[in-house]
Amino acid sequence: RRREIHFPLDTILKAMDTRVQEAMASVESDRCHILNAIAGSEDLNAEPPEAHGTYEALNNTLAGRFASAGWSIAWSRGESMEQFTHKLKGSSQQRLHLDLSSGSTHNASQRCSTKARLDITMLAENLPTSSLDDLWINFYGSGLCDADVRIFGEHLSPKLRRLKLDFGGCKGLAKLDGLGCGLSHLQALSALELYCGDSGLASLEGLARGLEPVPALKSLVLDFRTCSLVNLAGLQSVLTSFPSLTAFTLDCKVSPQTQQQSIVMSGLDGLQGLAHHSNLETLTMNLTNCKALQSLNTLNSAFVGLSSLRTFELVLDACDQFTNLDDVGSAMSQLHALADFKLSLREIRKPGPSLSSLDGLARGLSGLHALAEIKMNFRGCKSLASLEGVVEMVAGLPALAKCTLNFGGCSALEKVSGLGEALAGRPKLTSCSLEFPGCTALGGIDALATALAALPESCSCALDLAGCKQGPKKFARKFSTFAELRAAVVGR
Repeated sequence: RRREIHFPLDTILKAMDTRVQEAMASVESDRCHILNAIAGSEDLNAEPPEAHGTYEALNNTLAGRFASAGWSIAWSRGESMEQFTHKLKGSSQQRLHLDLSSGSTHNASQRCSTKARLDITMLAENLPTSSLDDLWINFYGSGLCDADVRIFGEHLSPKLRRLKLDFGGCKGLAKLDGLGCGLSHLQALSALELYCGDSGLASLEGLARGLEPVPALKSLVLDFRTCSLVNLAGLQSVLTSFPSLTAFTLDCKVSPQTQQQSIVMSGLDGLQGLAHHSNLETLTMNLTNCKALQSLNTLNSAFVGLSSLRTFELVLDACDQFTNLDDVGSAMSQLHALADFKLSLREIRKPGPSLSSLDGLARGLSGLHALAEIKMNFRGCKSLASLEGVVEMVAGLPALAKCTLNFGGCSALEKVSGLGEALAGRPKLTSCSLEFPGCTALGGIDALATALAALPESCSCALDLAGCKQGPKKFARKFSTFAELRAAVVGR
């Protein structure tokens, strides 16, 4: 973007007036062949027509592409947008990407305070509609408010199949009022991404208001990082309006650098709208640094009927109030098709998570016979003292092929008895990575290393026991390869 902003505007304006029938070629016969091919003539050697409908269609498409490429440059410089809007509206583009963010423009603050409403109206009324099926616009920091979003939503083309909108940094955006009505007209829409990070968004009820079912939608991304949400009220209505979802991402991460706690959700009420989405295959939830989050019991009702869910990722980094993850385990016991599970609850800043037990989580996972890949990171959970539940979980996963567990810095952790044996007993295991650096109280490391060294050589294995003091010194190190581990065990 920084390079593009200095591109000569005159060059773009000339390119917008390109007429293929007036173009030259180094060899005249090449010109004839090209124009005849554009016009669909059977005889490429014939004199090409002076005018043809396909010439104009191509001219309009080229003009629209140059207009969209130059839009951000002209807008950032405060230039007249009349030529750009005319060329854009008349084009037949299928894909349009506009960057209208204010991040790197020299007069952004002046533009946002005086022209934001006018610009969004002009843009909305001049979007190409004849063929456009993929629209991506970055409004980050452009000063949009709810009224602007309502106007924009009213002009969305019903032919859209993919829509990506970034409203991040728009502090005047509070409710997304009117966008729901606009989305309801997009009955062909299959993928929707809404980014509202660091905006003034405080409620999802505006998005839900007026939103009618869009049965074609398969993929949904909702990104509310570091905004002003106090709850997820309205999300239930949003989710039930998309009954055919196969992939859903919810990102409510709060930046550790944020001076004020922006997202103060204590629970996930609203997520119940996921229930009975029988086509859902992939679910990603990022709740990093949501320090007020106290309960995940909503997952129990949200996971009812998710009979096709195969991939689930849950990020709870710096959610320090949880002493256990029983609610997660209870909810996940319903996910009988789950094949891939990733979970992270690690320390970002001191004092770190209060997590002291994984037994409830492990019980919920142990009955998932399709679970083939598991990756869990509990780095810095200093109150965690036992892995008995984890050992039982591993022993109860007959399809387990890849296992990655990180307990680095879990200084209260005392023993890993049986973990190595449980992993060695998984007949389908192909990859194993265990990290215990800084677990100074951890005992049984020699038994763990010995059990892992007995795995087949075809199994990729890594083990980090650096700083573990309760065992032979030769094991208190990081083993990056299976060969290193086996050599230490046999004494070479």
